[in-house]
Amino acid sequence: MALIIAVLRQLLDPHGIYPVVLTRPIGDYIRGDAAARRAFFAVANRAFQDYRLNLKPGDLANVRTVQDLVDVIANWFRRHGYQVT
Repeated sequence: MALIIAVLRQLLDPHGIYPVVLTRPIGDYIRGDAAARRAFFAVANRAFQDYRLNLKPGDLANVRTVQDLVDVIANWFRRHGYQVT
């Protein structure tokens, strides 16, 4: 989980200016409408491309907070045979 959080922190705040708080709404970090969020999730898929992460819009339907996104990614890895701790 720490690796997932570290990568997401870099994606959400690449300059490290603002702390990324897991309990905050995802909209605090990804500005814009649903298209902006889909674009971000495409970037997340590329960030984890070595592991073949392939999140679909339906996987992200209930993402409300940064922690929700971490959980979705961790669950994807678990479903595809990775051990996530």
